[in-house]
Amino acid sequence: RVSIVENMSFVCCSSEARLRWFGMWFPDAF
Repeated sequence: RVSIVENMSFVCCSSEARLRWFGMWFPDAF
């Protein structure tokens, strides 16, 4: 399981991952 901090740092380096991350945490935005 990926921790929040690891996920955040990974998201900062990948636009695709960023979209997935926001889609997971903020589904209403998509």
